[in-house]
Amino acid sequence: MTEARHGFAESLRIREELGYLVGTAPALASLADAEAEPEASRLREEARRLFRLLGGVPTWLARQLAVPAPGAATA
Repeated sequence: MTEARHGFAESLRIREELGYLVGTAPALASLADAEAEPEASRLREEARRLFRLLGGVPTWLARQLAVPAPGAATA
């Protein structure tokens, strides 16, 4: 898990340095999957914010960033 966290964090750093904003939200979402709470929730919320800012791009990310309904089971 530590290696996954490092890989996702490095991917995010490279995207930010290169100005590749569209790839930042997916990188944040992937990093959130490798983090523990409360950091995971914070990263997902930032990914949602960027996703909305970019007008829902990339479109495939919408499902991953959907906020679960209260009481919904999560895997």
